[in-house]
Amino acid sequence: MRNAALLFTLILALAQSASAQSPLIWGQGQWGVNTWSADADNDGDGIPDSEDTFLLDARESIDTDGDGIDNNADTDDDGDGVPDSDDAFPLDVTGSVDTDGDGIGSNADTDDDNDGYTDQQKIEMGSDPLDSSDMPRSGGLSPALLRVISQEVVKDDGG
Repeated sequence: MRNAALLFTLILALAQSASAQSPLIWGQGQWGVNTWSADADNDGDGIPDSEDTFLLDARESIDTDGDGIDNNADTDDDGDGVPDSDDAFPLDVTGSVDTDGDGIGSNADTDDDNDGYTDQQKIEMGSDPLDSSDMPRSGGLSPALLRVISQEVVKDDGG
């Protein structure tokens, strides 16, 4: 009975000293004796348990959208409703489209077709902000002069 009490005390002490990031696991000790120990990487995948969403699955470790499906198996890693295969930013829930391929999502890009005119300028001058070949109707004026004129028009309108 004394050995059982000593064993219980030892197990309790080990359990209290282990942190949530280093759970206790049962395994073979130094001389082949089964022991409890704190392991920083329970599944042996090289990802510390403190950073591993799937502690006991070496094939899985990250779930960026928190849906319970690891990124290796998840077809929409950011949970924005756009499949990763169609998403220009598969890990960014705020954007999924980059119409001009400049690395800035169209939701934040002020020049979605990368033609030098802001989307607002193109809309104000009657052209398509997503079509770089649809230039503002300029009457032969340079893009720089058109931008100045566009800004003056906005100021005159109280903008």
